Amino acid sequence: MGHSTQAISILARAANTLFAVPLDIQIHEGVIFFNRDKRTLLDKLVSLVSGLNLAEPCYLVADAYYAKSKIIKGMLAQGHDLVTRARTDCVAYHPATKPKGKVGRGRPKLYGKKVKLTNLFRSTLAIDTLISPVYDERNVRLRVRCIELLWKPAGCLVRFVLVEHPTRGRLVLMCTDLTLEPVQIIRLYGLRLKIELGFKQAAHIVGSYGYHFCDGRDETDSAWGRQSVHAPRN
Repeated sequence: MGHSTQAISILARAANTLFAVPLDIQIHEGVIFFNRDKRTLLDKLVSLVSGLNLAEPCYLVADAYYAKSKIIKGMLAQGHDLVTRARTDCVAYHPATKPKGKVGRGRPKLYGKKVKLTNLFRSTLAIDTLISPVYDERNVRLRVRCIELLWKPAGCLVRFVLVEHPTRGRLVLMCTDLTLEPVQIIRLYGLRLKIELGFKQAAHIVGSYGYHFCDGRDETDSAWGRQSVHAPRN
């Protein structure tokens, strides 16, 4: 009987402070009364972004739940890019090497060697060290590795950034913009917390979400504890 809320916010700066300013918020009912609507929460988020009619391309920063092919394809179709965190069991592929000599029949191979992303932390040769760009962190050094691999759900090259924090552990970020630097990807994902703070302020300060759902009975009947009578359908 539950429902979920999705919000699209723009990251804005005011007085040297960053805020997540809501652009659109929608409540999605958890009860389905007919089976014609096949849209998932992923489809609804893509529709939210499309409904904003943004004139310029932007980055959609979301958590690992939205690291799905529907979101990536939906954002790329609108001219936007996605910055998110990959799942811990995520795998990707090196591009297939072109065969030498005469090419046989059939479609050329697209995917090469399979890679489990968490295993890339073992290599120390390709790992760089940089100062953390996350806000409110000072003199924190991160171990970072950047690699571009094919991700099957999206069917395209994705830039993966492996990050090892000295106290917070490891995580793998992914970005569809292959030109965005790793330090910028880390900074953008760190600012994702601003929308969580926006939800907290809306709930505890503004008083949003302070509502209840009716159970389908008349308000007067509910007050006196009587049940309403519904006529049967023909």
